[in-house]
Amino acid sequence: MGTVTAIEQCEQIRRELRELELKNSPCPVDRRRAEKEAEARAQEAQTAQEQKNTANWAAWVDHRIMQYLDYYCLHLFEHDDKDKPTIMNAAIGGMFGSERMDRRAEVKAAIEEERQSVDARLAALEQASNDRWAVIDQRILQHIERARTCAPKH
Repeated sequence: MGTVTAIEQCEQIRRELRELELKNSPCPVDRRRAEKEAEARAQEAQTAQEQKNTANWAAWVDHRIMQYLDYYCLHLFEHDDKDKPTIMNAAIGGMFGSERMDRRAEVKAAIEEERQSVDARLAALEQASNDRWAVIDQRILQHIERARTCAPKH
């Protein structure tokens, strides 16, 4: 990091004085504003730390992959250090591609199995509905027949 200039130091001092005045103010609105600003700064610091941790973790993973490639693969042929990222990207891309194809096949099979299960259930529900309608139709015909036999003849 670079050195802090006099202007940046003055701005920092002004900011700290303003925060101190708000924090120690007798006005509850000013104190609440100071609390909100402090919470916002804490949230920003936490977010920055999380991003830094993620970047560090990603760099560590890349380093471990490169160590693996160096130890198990790259010693087998001539290469430049400039070639390592290209080789690493190709290796990782190939791994992700094959993994994706495996998962795609699994998901397709699961979807097909679920579709067959839904189709079977739908067929069972349709059959049950048809059976109910057949019973209802039969009862209607019985009522019509009874009505004909019981109706007075003129």
